[in-house]
This record gives sequence, C-alpha cells and structure tokens, in this order.
Amino acid sequence: TGHAYCYTHPFNWINAFNKNLKATHIHDNHGFIETDGDEHLLPLDGTLDFSSFITSIDNVGYTGSLMLEVFNSSSPVYSSYSPKEFIKLYNLKVK
Repeated sequence: TGHAYCYTHPFNWINAFNKNLKATHIHDNHGFIETDGDEHLLPLDGTLDFSSFITSIDNVGYTGSLMLEVFNSSSPVYSSYSPKEFIKLYNLKVK
C-alpha cells in the first residue's frame, strides 16, 4: 500500500495483479515527500485512502494475509518510541 502510494500513485497495483495477488505489505505515508520518502506509518496515520484499498482487495477476492510493514526507526513520527511503546501505540489503534 505505502510503496504504491508513495512511488506509483494513482496506479492501482491490486487491480493489475487481480487474482494473482499473493502477499501484501501494508503501511501508510503522506505520498512522496522528497525529504522523508516512504514513511512506513501505521495504517491511518498518513493520507492513504484505506477504504479504497479494502474495496480493491475485496473486489479481486484476495483472502491472503495482510502483513504490516511498519517501523518505528524509519519514521520521525515514531522514532522516539521504544519497541514496547510502539507496539502499545499500534494496539490502541486496532481496538
């Protein structure tokens, strides 16, 4: 999600892969920002349209895993968090 949004938006890779989609790496960002590149934020912490993402994976019938690709060390938003604090932050978001 984040890689496509940051580097190839508005191309829809999910529709392009369609039934051949086998894996996901999900993260958010603010689109391409020259100074930060891809921020690897938690979903909904950036500006990616996740409702559109969910609609796309539903439309192609994807039933695989949804793998998060988020890092506290690669984003200035989370860099001050310890790993334990970062996980706690994520757990608050998914409840």
